[in-house]
Amino acid sequence: FHIDASMEDWAGFHSLPKEMALRILGLLSLDQLRVCAQVCHSWLSYCSCPSLWKSFILSIDATNLHLLPTIMETPRFSQTSSRRFMKAILENRHLELVTTSPTIQHLDLQSCSVEGVWPEVLAPTVSSLSSLSLSLQATSPLSSPQKLQLFFQLSSPSCSLQHLSLCFVTLEGVPPRLLASSLGRIKKLRLRGNRLSPNQSIRLVESVAWGNMQELIITNNSLVALPHTITSTLPPHLTRLELTQCSMVPYHFSGLLASSCLPSSSLQHLSLHMASLSTVPPLHLAQTLDSLTTACLSSCGLKPDQVQEVFQTLRENISLKELNLSQNNLSSVPSGVLARVVNRMVRVELTHCSLSRCQVQKVLQESLVSSSLQHLNLRGNDCNIPNKKLLAENGVAELVYMPHDLSTYGVGVFDGAALYTNPSK
Repeated sequence: FHIDASMEDWAGFHSLPKEMALRILGLLSLDQLRVCAQVCHSWLSYCSCPSLWKSFILSIDATNLHLLPTIMETPRFSQTSSRRFMKAILENRHLELVTTSPTIQHLDLQSCSVEGVWPEVLAPTVSSLSSLSLSLQATSPLSSPQKLQLFFQLSSPSCSLQHLSLCFVTLEGVPPRLLASSLGRIKKLRLRGNRLSPNQSIRLVESVAWGNMQELIITNNSLVALPHTITSTLPPHLTRLELTQCSMVPYHFSGLLASSCLPSSSLQHLSLHMASLSTVPPLHLAQTLDSLTTACLSSCGLKPDQVQEVFQTLRENISLKELNLSQNNLSSVPSGVLARVVNRMVRVELTHCSLSRCQVQKVLQESLVSSSLQHLNLRGNDCNIPNKKLLAENGVAELVYMPHDLSTYGVGVFDGAALYTNPSK
């Protein structure tokens, strides 16, 4: 159908001030904005306002890379603050076209090749950015001149980069001091599969102490050479720490968890997936989790005395909202304690934790009485709830859990697995 001017006036949209109309359109998604732009010429004019497109990500891949000059000449696309290249072979002219825009703040290169980009072009790219994510094709790593120029630029006082992600970008050949001085200035750093040398890893972690880094995420990099004194002192400005498959030994984690309990620590988010924590004192482990907002200790080989201390401590916790203890044996935790702790959280992952049928029943039973849960994952546990009535405490007369009608409670059961989402949330 056709919307003429009289209908638009009747709707009152054109009677609104332009700033208010743009504010309303700014609440729409990209697909919704496209539909509105096809209504009429006046709506197209509103929807083409560059300010509406700043929050969208402009994605370029190998199929439309040749159209980049035309795309960047389009006012609404040129105003986007985030640009993403995916599986593209980049040259100097591509980066120059993108980075000359005054509005760009975030650049994401996913599975790209930059072999054809000169170091003198690649390095200045980061100067005006606030966020850079670099993930290169395995067959086209950065050359030594590119890496040196890039890190010299990062260490410059004029560089305003705050967030940096380097995934499978090998850092071999970068002097440890240069690496530390450049990355120590970053507030949010993510490193994955970078083949850090022992000296590089030591210098990097030392730089976290004197820098302003707030988030540090390291995956698939060896940190076994770190001295105990470095990991036993967390910088007060660090709020997020994630260490996965870093070849760290137990004494690293003992000092780390002990320092996270100190009043000077600001750590709120901790992830130690596949870390060796079996020798960490139970009290240190419990006190650490008690002070966090989110925690992931999956596949950490926790012992019965550790998990019992953790859950006893968390019974009255009000700060921890998300917890992942998947692939740790929790069968020794009393059912009532487990149910109380789990239902005080918002998101909980307990996959393959050897939970008994009684423990699962108690958790689900408690969730219908008093719970803050929005997501509970119980895959890989004994979720084959028998077809019988369960007498509930806390004022609920009867609850019936049967495998075929667990969907009533937001639970799906398949092959002894359950994924639960609280239906009241």
